[in-house]
Amino acid sequence: MRYEFSGLQAATLKILLADMGFEYQRRWFISQKRVRHITKTRQCGADWYFSLEALIDAIETGRSPVFYCPR
Repeated sequence: MRYEFSGLQAATLKILLADMGFEYQRRWFISQKRVRHITKTRQCGADWYFSLEALIDAIETGRSPVFYCPR
C-alpha cells in the first residue's frame, strides 16, 4: 500500500506540532539530530512526537524512517 502526501500536508503537520507539542518536543524538532539518546518517562509524548517527526521527514525527503530500541 502506498500513501501520497503533499508539501501542504507536511506544513499542516508542522503547525500541529507547534500548536499541540510541549516545549521540549519543539526543542527536539528544532535540533533535528539524526541520532538521539533520550532517557524518558513513560508518558512524555515521545512516541507521538517521533512518529510525527518521521512522517514529516518522509514527506519532505522521501526517506524511510528506522527506529532502534536497545534491550
